[in-house]
Amino acid sequence: ANYADIEALLFEYERLDTVAPSSEIRGVRVLTIHKSKGLEYEHVIVLDRLKKAPPSRDAIIYEYEGVQLQNLYLRIKNRDLLDENYANALAKEKTLVRQDTLNALYVAFTRARANLVVVHKMQDSLFAALELQPVEIGEIVCQAEQETQSQAYETFVYKDLYYGSQSDLLAAPKVQEEELGAIDFGLATHYLLEMLESFTLDAIEDAYTATYNKYALCVSEASMCTIKARVTQLLQYKPFLELLEGGTCYKEQGFKIGKNLRYIDLLIEKEDEFVIVDYKTGKNYELEYAKQVSFYMHSVAKMSGKKVRGYLCYLLASGVELHEVTP
Repeated sequence: ANYADIEALLFEYERLDTVAPSSEIRGVRVLTIHKSKGLEYEHVIVLDRLKKAPPSRDAIIYEYEGVQLQNLYLRIKNRDLLDENYANALAKEKTLVRQDTLNALYVAFTRARANLVVVHKMQDSLFAALELQPVEIGEIVCQAEQETQSQAYETFVYKDLYYGSQSDLLAAPKVQEEELGAIDFGLATHYLLEMLESFTLDAIEDAYTATYNKYALCVSEASMCTIKARVTQLLQYKPFLELLEGGTCYKEQGFKIGKNLRYIDLLIEKEDEFVIVDYKTGKNYELEYAKQVSFYMHSVAKMSGKKVRGYLCYLLASGVELHEVTP
């Protein structure tokens, strides 16, 4: 409802607020071990896996020495009986898998604040490496839940609305291919800027290759060349380069406001201030863009206590434009 049309919504859909993980939700939550990382709950039940662990289906075995890759082996049944090097690599892989399992169990068992219950199968157990035995330590204590007051809701009156017949819907204007192309064009431009190792012309080729590999199927060759040309112009645009001087750059910087996550295209940290830069490839919604940057400025200033400046950076066919946003 906050967007002027569907094109504006689609253009920003990857950048909409996402709800941050919260451990304060009431009721029962069903999570994988990986999803529970970083969260804590009063009472936790860790369930054993339901099925037997499947064998590894990876065609390649990677043999590491520390963090250095030493050898690659094609996985072949019973090859370890004839090839000692292959057998050693297979043993190392099993050791790494066991270590990963122990790390996951550590996460699972440390989510509980008060009570932890482990449901252990007798065979093919996820917990086999721990050699657990049935045991009870302490007592399960549940705090009385506070009674929730019922809320009074206004009576809802249904109104039948006419949305048109099938022929009306078929006659509705369709989104043009060029509109969807503009959306992909903007996303690819943002991605290229994110992939830049540094804001120099030397870094553009690697970033362009990464962008091409991701967006070549939905962005034409001509548009990819245009994106590269516009970013090249930006890296030669003196007012933009002056903003970078003496600062540390953070691309696609996320921050939490309430229970929502927001993302800033480019956050520049300096000794006495922060500078926010928001990239755009069109000027159709300048007022909305300015409000967005103004919100970022207010939030960063409140969290950091520093002065904050904000800019809209337009990468247009006519050239680069840098507009300062007033709070």
